[in-house]
Amino acid sequence: ELQFWSGQGNVKYVKTIDIELANHWRSEAWKNNNTQQQQGPENGVFAPPHLFGELAKTDEGVALLAKGKYIQMFLQDITAESASTVSQKAAIFALAQIGRSSCGWRLLEKHSVLTTLRMLTEQSASLSLRGIAFTALGMLCANEVARTSLVSVGWLSPLSGPLALPHVHIAVPSILTKSTFFRLPDDQFEFSCHNFPMKEHP
Repeated sequence: ELQFWSGQGNVKYVKTIDIELANHWRSEAWKNNNTQQQQGPENGVFAPPHLFGELAKTDEGVALLAKGKYIQMFLQDITAESASTVSQKAAIFALAQIGRSSCGWRLLEKHSVLTTLRMLTEQSASLSLRGIAFTALGMLCANEVARTSLVSVGWLSPLSGPLALPHVHIAVPSILTKSTFFRLPDDQFEFSCHNFPMKEHP
């Protein structure tokens, strides 16, 4: 089972999430003002259980992950130049699932995973990887120790308001004006505006 999840299982998991997100944010959803009312208050994407996340909840599971050197393997998948985007996303998701529990977080700390995720979030040339790394930082906020550790890499998690726990798990740069998270790479982007007619302003 571990051998399957460390390869195909992780990739299949993140592809499933991607499909669910694509369906959730499909353009048709924006054409009907009553979509949210029709779907109800549970509108959203459900993330199914993840094997590595479940293992990380117990000392025995963490020992198994450490023995198999899975953290190092995932970090290598993230940084390898030959790795596909989906493999990188799968590795990021696996690390975030592991770090959601206190036992798993102690394992991630030994390998500076938080620093790696923060660098991906702010510096990756791939906007897709930035997005999944941002999601991973938010997932880690489910763990109080990990949430506190965000300060060391210049990020914070709201303690009050509508974006605070337990309603939302989210992390944001502590100083928005200095963070590169919102800065696009130096590439040329073309935007499709055919569905949004531009109005001339005086």
